[in-house]
Amino acid sequence: MEAFKTLEAIAKALTQDNTFEFKNEHLRKHFPNLHPTIHQTMLKLSAHRGDEGAHGRDAPEPHEMRYLLFSICNVALLMLDCQI
Repeated sequence: MEAFKTLEAIAKALTQDNTFEFKNEHLRKHFPNLHPTIHQTMLKLSAHRGDEGAHGRDAPEPHEMRYLLFSICNVALLMLDCQI
């Protein structure tokens, strides 16, 4: 999902860490003020990175795509808020 790749680019820019990945150790290091449930949401979103949601199935249905995009936008806003 290209939107998640954009979220990764935002995270890398905010953290100034080109090796940043949505993994527990990176989330705890760079976004310690976000609640662990937000970290879990970020990890679940990362499962949708890549071709066809990285699940070996067809692309998400429109309603699922809207939910994923909504979640990605919210996570981006939370990351920006943490860095201010």
